[in-house]
Amino acid sequence: MTDNKEAVLDTSAIMSLLLKDSTTEIIENRISKFDYFHVIDLTYYESFNTVWRRIQRNDMSVDDGEIIIDKTYSFLNLMKIHNFNEIVKGAFSVSKKMGITVYDAAYVFLAITLSIPLITSDKKLINKIKENRLNIL
Repeated sequence: MTDNKEAVLDTSAIMSLLLKDSTTEIIENRISKFDYFHVIDLTYYESFNTVWRRIQRNDMSVDDGEIIIDKTYSFLNLMKIHNFNEIVKGAFSVSKKMGITVYDAAYVFLAITLSIPLITSDKKLINKIKENRLNIL
C-alpha cells in the first residue's frame, strides 16, 4: 500500500455516507483516514440507480431523491474518476477468479492496480476479498 492516503470508494460506501444506514459510521471512520479518493465512472450509474430504486419502492420522495442525486454528483466530482474501459479486462478476470459481479470486480481491480485500499460497505464483497486473501481492505 502507498503512503499517499488514497483509497478507492465503491458505490455501497458512497451510498452509505449519503443515505445513512447501519454502516455509515464505519464508512465515515474509514474515509477519515484518507485525503483523496478514486472511483469508476460506473459509480454514477450505480449511485443514481440506487436512488431511483428507493423512489420506485416509495422509500424516498422524488424531491429527496433529487437532493441525493445532486449531493452524489458533487461528491463524485471531487474524486479521480477512472473510465471502465481502463480496467474492463482486469475486472472481468477478477470477477471470474473471485466469483463476484464485474461491477464489484472493477473496484477490486482498481484498488489492486493502484495498490491502495478499497472502502466498501458490501459485506459479501468484504468476505470475498478476505476469502481470496487480498490485502486491499
